[in-house]
Amino acid sequence: MDGASLYDDDTLAWSEAQAAALRSLSGRRDLPNQLDLANVVEEIEDVGKSELRAVESLIENILVHLILLWADPAAPAVGGWRGEITDWRVAARRRITPSMRSKIDMNELWRDALTIGCAKLAAWDETKAEAARTTLTGSPCPFDLVALLTESFDPRQAVARLQEATASGTRP
Repeated sequence: MDGASLYDDDTLAWSEAQAAALRSLSGRRDLPNQLDLANVVEEIEDVGKSELRAVESLIENILVHLILLWADPAAPAVGGWRGEITDWRVAARRRITPSMRSKIDMNELWRDALTIGCAKLAAWDETKAEAARTTLTGSPCPFDLVALLTESFDPRQAVARLQEATASGTRP
């Protein structure tokens, strides 16, 4: 795949490849003194990392809202939470690239989502926040990245599976 196509198809892979190519020039003496190669490399890498962080943020938001739905299924905001999950899933599907899939750590995102979700829950119901902390902390992410981003993913079914698992005493 040529550079322009890789840039269009997978910015993270492109940025990693370009950074490696530029690093290979670092020992050359015929480069202009004005070229700040180390910082140029860092900036190019940051382009890809920024795209990755954006997708991770969308996934984390999805997980937080799945936790909120699990913890407080009768909350007045339930409809809005489901709508936001759909919005974020569509955005993540559009932005995710093949090279990102292997770099996304769903368990790490799940741990962060639990921290955020419990903090949000505590703002209106400390009992529900404590139940989420007690029940969900330490468990691996119960949602697979591929399944989470498929068009057929249904937040209601996902939360129901999570409720069944926790009600039966098994880890999600």
